[in-house]
Amino acid sequence: KTIVFEKIFNNCADYTEIGIIQLHNKYADDKFKLVPARSFNYLLWKFLIRYYSKYRKKVDEPIENIYLYIDERNVAQKAKYDLKNYLEMKNFELPKPLFNNIYIEYVDSSTNSLVQFADMVANSYYRWLKFGEKGTIPKTIEMINTLLVNGKIFEYPIDNE
Repeated sequence: KTIVFEKIFNNCADYTEIGIIQLHNKYADDKFKLVPARSFNYLLWKFLIRYYSKYRKKVDEPIENIYLYIDERNVAQKAKYDLKNYLEMKNFELPKPLFNNIYIEYVDSSTNSLVQFADMVANSYYRWLKFGEKGTIPKTIEMINTLLVNGKIFEYPIDNE
């Protein structure tokens, strides 16, 4: 896995940014967790507005397009339409919109290398947070950290204040 990460990072580091959202169930309100699709939409918007808009690599440049590729196995059919509408509505409520266009594609992860890469990143981080030895950082996590927006993961509800 480290070899795959190294190839991707060596070839894409200049224009790639990674956003990881960590939901702390212990601190999140029970009502928040009742409808997972609604929670997902909200968390994604919070990440975009509180982190990505302020800390992305090219923060001084306007965002023409945002492209999201989401694993279709994790999304109910109705939620596929709600996310785009929700993000567009929230964006246009801003005094100055964050982006001009948003494109969301629901894909089969077995045929999409970007989603496969995202799965590898998420799984690596999850394993490290859950089982990693305190004080040690594996090489894959070090590489991921160099591409994280704001240099860290977005933790909800902690980073929402």
